[in-house]
Amino acid sequence: MTENSPPTSTTSLPYRPPMRPKPSFGRWLATSFRSWSRNTFSRESLLSSFYTFLWVVPLSVMIWFYAEREELVKLPSKEFNIEARPEPTRVITFAGQGEQYKIRADLMGPHGKLEAVEQRLDSASNPLQIAFGAGLEPGPHRVSIRSLMTDSLFRSNGVSVTKLMPEELTINVDPIVSRDQVEVRVRPEVAARLETISFDRKVKVTAPQSYFAQNPNFAVYADFQNLEKGGTATETVSLVPSVPAPHVTIEPSTVVATFAVKEVTPTVIGSMPVYVTLSPGYRYSVVEITPPSIPNVNVIGSKEAIDKLATFKPYAWFDILMTDVGKEGIDPASQPDRTYNVTSLHFNLPEGVRVTNPDVDYHITFKLKARPAD
Repeated sequence: MTENSPPTSTTSLPYRPPMRPKPSFGRWLATSFRSWSRNTFSRESLLSSFYTFLWVVPLSVMIWFYAEREELVKLPSKEFNIEARPEPTRVITFAGQGEQYKIRADLMGPHGKLEAVEQRLDSASNPLQIAFGAGLEPGPHRVSIRSLMTDSLFRSNGVSVTKLMPEELTINVDPIVSRDQVEVRVRPEVAARLETISFDRKVKVTAPQSYFAQNPNFAVYADFQNLEKGGTATETVSLVPSVPAPHVTIEPSTVVATFAVKEVTPTVIGSMPVYVTLSPGYRYSVVEITPPSIPNVNVIGSKEAIDKLATFKPYAWFDILMTDVGKEGIDPASQPDRTYNVTSLHFNLPEGVRVTNPDVDYHITFKLKARPAD
């Protein structure tokens, strides 16, 4: 007899681990933070972040700097000087302001470029130049200066000129002319010190036409120096116009001169009174000059000229111009005891006699008082 046994199943069941309790939120947060910290602050992660920092930050700064420099900005009413472009055959001046004229302009462009343009325009010794038409006749003309708006200074920097103030100016065209065979002279005070002199007396003078018109009696002088020693010498002497002015040239600019200097006799004037001259209409008078005379004035000249001192009364004098006193805004009448210094003296001497050191400071002072009203 067989025994009855319970049936067995051939299907295997999956393994289930024992159930763990669900972690609290705080435990989960702490676990997550530890995991993030291990990944974020690992040696490999820190090195990677450092290398990224080394190129990202400088690149960001460069991008910001470039963007700032390229930002369009406006510079209103910029003031600067202009002048006519130099030409060999004429001189162009601006009515009322000479060879330079101050104008204003509204400028717009990239910030960095505009700064460079502004720096260039601020250079007083290097004004912006403008060319005028070659067909202009001598004399005054009313001309436009709008061509400045397309000057290479602005175009090369991407700067636009939106407004010029003014847009038209009055200019004067003065042609350059020449005079040949102009005689070279010797100043009278120099000639009085020379026994003989020899040099080429003819030169060519080139100047604006207006210079000759305004100075009909102009002359060319041989600018002798170093005549203190007696005897004969041969030197190269510079030539100068009697009225110095721009654009005046002398050809040749020097001459070779052979000359003999008169023997000179030094002497000392024991005492020389000091006087003053005042500008016409000056409302103050001098009440005290201290000292009233200067002692031991060294002079020099030829024997004949020095001999004239026996019958000549030499003196020194100084000028007081209206602009010399009160420059500090102080009314001399409010300070009657204030003293003023004499900065330069002039000397009245016989022809051919001169002071050996005219720039010496004799420490002369003076006081002023108001003149009574007329």
